[in-house]
Amino acid sequence: MFHLKLFMLLTVNHCANHIRRKQVRRKLDTAVLRINQRGERFNRQRFRQSRHSFQKDMPVRKQADQ
Repeated sequence: MFHLKLFMLLTVNHCANHIRRKQVRRKLDTAVLRINQRGERFNRQRFRQSRHSFQKDMPVRKQADQ
């Protein structure tokens, strides 16, 4: 009896439902990961030019009436 309990504790996927849930979760997690990567890629492209804003020709001091 002790060996059976030990075997059940050491077995990772001892149930078919557990395996199916892991496979479904893995597929869902990859879809979320792809969406996040696309959003990060869009942000990188959108803000790419903003780091060069201080290198543009700008007046040293703005006029007070502007």
